[in-house]
Amino acid sequence: MKLCNFASLDPAMQGKGLKGASKADAEIISEFLLNSEQMILASEAAYNETLHTDRTTDISESTAKPFLYDFEKLEEAERVSQIKIRTVQHFFRKAVISSYHNKCSICSLNHTELLIASHIVPWSKKIESRADPANGISLCSLHDKAFDLGFIGIDSHYKILVSSSMQGKKIQTYDDMFLMFDNQQIHMPFRFSPNAEYLNWHHQNVFRK
Repeated sequence: MKLCNFASLDPAMQGKGLKGASKADAEIISEFLLNSEQMILASEAAYNETLHTDRTTDISESTAKPFLYDFEKLEEAERVSQIKIRTVQHFFRKAVISSYHNKCSICSLNHTELLIASHIVPWSKKIESRADPANGISLCSLHDKAFDLGFIGIDSHYKILVSSSMQGKKIQTYDDMFLMFDNQQIHMPFRFSPNAEYLNWHHQNVFRK
C-alpha cells in the first residue's frame, strides 16, 4: 500500500497508484527526485539494518550506524566511499535492468548475468546523474561494449543507430549482431525511459558518425 502511495506521486508512473499519499510520502519522493544518490544510500542501509544482514554493501555492524546518520563524516574515508559507490551501483543495476523486464533493450537477450545497466552519460562525466535510472539502459555485454565505444547509438526517438564503421563488412556476424537492428526502436522499459538529453550527449560525444 505504501509503494502504491509513492507511485501516485512519481512522475514516471504517470498517475498510477493510490491517491492517499501523505505529506511525508510527498517529501520522501521530492527528496528522492532532487537528491537520489543520498536517498539511495540511506534507504539501502535502512533496508539492510532492518534485515539484520547486509547483502549489498559489506558494511559491518560497527559502521552501519554512522553510515546511516552521518554521511559527511563517512565521506572522509576511502573505504566508506567505496561502499557508497557499490551501493549506488547495485541500486542502479536493479532499477535499470528490472525496468526492461530483465532483457537487453536491443537484442532481447534475457540472461540476467549477461546484462549490464549501461550508463548513457558515463559515471565520470555527469556525477549528479550517475544514480538516475533514466541515465541507464539495459544491454547485453556485447551491445554494452559497442555502445560505450560508440559503434552503436540511440537517438532521441529511441531508434538504434549503427555506426558507418560497422557497415560494409561482408561477414554475417555483423549483420546478425548489429546491422539487423539499425533504425529499429529499442525495446522500451515500463518506466525510467532513457532521458533524451542524455541520449543526445552520447550521440554528440561518443557515437562514431
